[in-house]
Amino acid sequence: MLPTKRIRMLFSNYIVLRVFLINNTVLFDDKMVYLAKMNLERSFVMRKALICASVLSMLISSKAIASEMDLSEINETGKTDVSYSISEGLEFKSNGDGTCSITGIGTCTDTELVIPNQSPEGDEVTLIEENAFMSLENVESVTLIDADYKVGRQAFRYGEFDEINIIGGNPAIQDWAFSNCHKITQILIKNCDIKMAENAFCECGENFSVYIENCTGSIGLRAFWLGEMIKLTISSSELKIEEDAFSNCKDLKNILITDSKIETEKSAFYICGNEANVEIRNSNVNLGEVAFQYSSISSLLITGEEIEIGDGTFSACNDLSTVVIDGDNTTIQEHAFISCENLASVFICDNEVMNNNIKIGETSFRYCEKLESIIIGNGNISIGDYAFYGCSDDLIISVSGASYTAESINNGIFS
Repeated sequence: MLPTKRIRMLFSNYIVLRVFLINNTVLFDDKMVYLAKMNLERSFVMRKALICASVLSMLISSKAIASEMDLSEINETGKTDVSYSISEGLEFKSNGDGTCSITGIGTCTDTELVIPNQSPEGDEVTLIEENAFMSLENVESVTLIDADYKVGRQAFRYGEFDEINIIGGNPAIQDWAFSNCHKITQILIKNCDIKMAENAFCECGENFSVYIENCTGSIGLRAFWLGEMIKLTISSSELKIEEDAFSNCKDLKNILITDSKIETEKSAFYICGNEANVEIRNSNVNLGEVAFQYSSISSLLITGEEIEIGDGTFSACNDLSTVVIDGDNTTIQEHAFISCENLASVFICDNEVMNNNIKIGETSFRYCEKLESIIIGNGNISIGDYAFYGCSDDLIISVSGASYTAESINNGIFS
C-alpha cells in the first residue's frame, strides 16, 4: 500500500493535471475523476496512472517556471544579490539628517526605471513623495530593490508602464500608489516584508499576472480591487489579505497558493474570477467570512495541516463543481458552501490517515441541490445539524467508509 503522504501528493498532482487538461481544451469526464478517486486505494492501474500524472505535472510546472522571470536570492546581509543599473537623474530632496525623498523623474530617460536607495550625495531614501511619478510615460518597467522606504500616495498612479518589480527590503506601499496603471501585464513581489495600504494597485492591468514569492506582510483593503488580473500566484509566503483585497477581479482564471500561511479577512475575493481554478497546496489557511462569496470558481483544491473555511466563504459560487479538501485539522464553518447550485462532488480528508480532525458546521452545504456524493475520511468527526439540508434526495454521503443519508446527518447523528 502506498504511504499516506505519497497518496496525497499523487492525488493532488492528479487534480492539477486535470485542471491543466481542462484549461487546454482536452475533454475530461467528471465521472472519470469521481471513479478514479473512489478507486485510488484499490486500483494498481490507477496508482500507475497517478504516478504518470505526477511526472507530467512536474514537467508542466518546470516548463512554467522556466518561462517566468528568474531573479536572484537574498544574500547574507539581507540585500538582493543581483546587479541592476540604477537609474540616474531623478530629483531628490534632502531632509538634512542623512535621509532624503525622491520627488520626481528629473532628467532620467531610462525606459527600465530602477529606483535608487540613496541620493547622489549619499542620503538614504525614506520616501517616494506623493504624486512623484504620477502619469509616468515612456517607461517599460519600474523596479524597487531593497526598498526600506515608503512609496507615497499616488506616487505612480496612472503610469503607462508594463511591469512592476518589488524585490527585497521592507517597502510600505501607500494608498493609490500604483492604481490605475492600465498597461500593467505583470507584478512581481519577491523576498520582502511588504505592507500595502488600501487601493495600492486597484483598477490596474491589462490581463496581468501577480507573483508573490517568499514574502511576509499584508495586502491591504481593496489593494487589487477591480483589477484586470488573470493569474495570482503566491508561494512560500506568510500574508494577511485584508477585506476586499482582490474583490471584483472578475477576469481571474487561476489562483495558486503553495507552501504558505495565509489569512484572509471578510470578502477578500468577493465576486471574483471567471470560472477560476483555485489551488491552495501544502498551506495553512484561514479563509475569512464570505471570502469568495458569489465568485466564479470551477474547482477548488486545498491541502495542508491547518485549514479553516469561514462562515459563508464559498457561498453561492454557482460555477463550482468539485471540492477537494485534505488537512490534518479541517474546519468548515456554517454556511461555507451554501447554495453552490452546481456543486456535484466533495472530498474531505479522503485519505489513509486515521486521526484527522474534521469539523463541518451547520448548514455548510445547504441547498447544494446537485450534490451527488460527499466522501469524508477517518478521525474525529463533527457534522452540524442540517449540514446537507435541501440537497438532492440521491445524495450519497460516506463517512469513515460507512454510508449515510442526508436526513440522518441533518438530524444530528454526528453532532
